[in-house]
Amino acid sequence: MVIPQGEVQSLQRYPVKSMQGECLENVQVSTYGLLGDRGYAVQDMETGHIVNAKHPEKWRTMLDSRAHYDCEPSADNPFPPIIITLPDGVEIRSDDPEVDRRLSDSFGRSVRLVRTGAVPEPTREADRADVNAAEPDIRIEPMGRAAPEGGFFDYAPLHIVSTATLTYLSKLYPRGVFDLRRFRANVVVDLATEPGPL
Repeated sequence: MVIPQGEVQSLQRYPVKSMQGECLENVQVSTYGLLGDRGYAVQDMETGHIVNAKHPEKWRTMLDSRAHYDCEPSADNPFPPIIITLPDGVEIRSDDPEVDRRLSDSFGRSVRLVRTGAVPEPTREADRADVNAAEPDIRIEPMGRAAPEGGFFDYAPLHIVSTATLTYLSKLYPRGVFDLRRFRANVVVDLATEPGPL
């Protein structure tokens, strides 16, 4: 077996699930992934589901929002406050008493900001329609099937993507847009190999 050679191109942490995140120089890694990753989420108060990028038509504003920690998280303490930048450039702190109202105004739906562990068995709505389908196929799915309980991960607590895989996907589907931001990977590895499935 040949082990590909490469280097880490970037480390990304996403303090709020499905928002854009922050680029890091170094970070602590545990069974919960990168320390502080998906430490917060936005919950839809009407459905109870966690807001996520798998239903982009409903949550477009979410994808255009960004979050970062006020200070670096510590493994021994609760996560520190975060600062959310909305698409219009307005910033909101998670410890602001008006945070839920301001997020609800931005998203056009009643929502609340929740921390890891606040939703015992989080679920999400996901559009599983074929890429060429005329109508969405919305399904309710449990989150974090391969992650420790209480987190806001789609599947596993650490997401690694290689540049070779993105190039390979572009070759398979030239009309597709394989923008790295859509994948919200924690670790991007630049491999010194020919493009292929890795």
